Amino acid sequence: MNRRLRRPLTNMSWYYAEAGRQIGPVADSDFDRLVAAGTIRPDTLVWREGLPDWRAFRAAGWSPALGAAGSAVCGECGRPAATDDMIRFMNLWICAACKPRFFQRLSEGAMPAAMMRYAGFWIRTLAKLMDNVIVAVAGGLLGALAGLVVDTITRGDQKDAMIGLLVMGYMGVCFSHYFIGIPYNIWFVGRYGATPGKMACGLRVVRADGQPLTYARACGRAFADLLSTMILYVGYIMVAFDNEKRALHDHICDTRVVRKLG
Repeated sequence: MNRRLRRPLTNMSWYYAEAGRQIGPVADSDFDRLVAAGTIRPDTLVWREGLPDWRAFRAAGWSPALGAAGSAVCGECGRPAATDDMIRFMNLWICAACKPRFFQRLSEGAMPAAMMRYAGFWIRTLAKLMDNVIVAVAGGLLGALAGLVVDTITRGDQKDAMIGLLVMGYMGVCFSHYFIGIPYNIWFVGRYGATPGKMACGLRVVRADGQPLTYARACGRAFADLLSTMILYVGYIMVAFDNEKRALHDHICDTRVVRKLG
């Protein structure tokens, strides 16, 4: 999108984005025809009353009550079909053609794209602060331990030992983001899909299609996270203004931070 879409002041009918332009309002019957004609695609951004923000059509909750009688949009392919030929999974309709792929993805731990709820700025900030505290404490303890080992080897006096512990502990805190934070992020995101801070806040890191991250992508995201930090945290502030709540490192690595289902 060339610019950030804003929610209309009016709350009637549908609105959709095309080539960076906001189009609407569109009546339900006309919107149904646009869906059938393929003008509204699964990834088209749409909005109507009841949606908290603009979102991809496949995640907008279009249902028989809003569309043609006896039809719904498939949560996988985004195409309308008769509900008699579909199955329902929680609040999603899945067409017959997509059913095998859908349940295969679920068995692999993927989150259905249509059910993803993007985590906002403040909840992500809280999770980040929790992770930073964990990493800083670990760095301080390791630094102090290193100072104790050095003091034991050099047999320094008690005063020098205390100064050494404080200095090494401080250095451990300062450098923990690089020497502990990066492996910390790679391991937890690659293994569990979330760091302890994100787990505590009920968040997960996934691909745009809901798939979990590989260790390679988790590694790239950990280093891209440093870039978000180095540019005066502007990379994190982007979350507050992005339609999918993405930080700079999410844009770079094509990831999303979402709330867990349930």
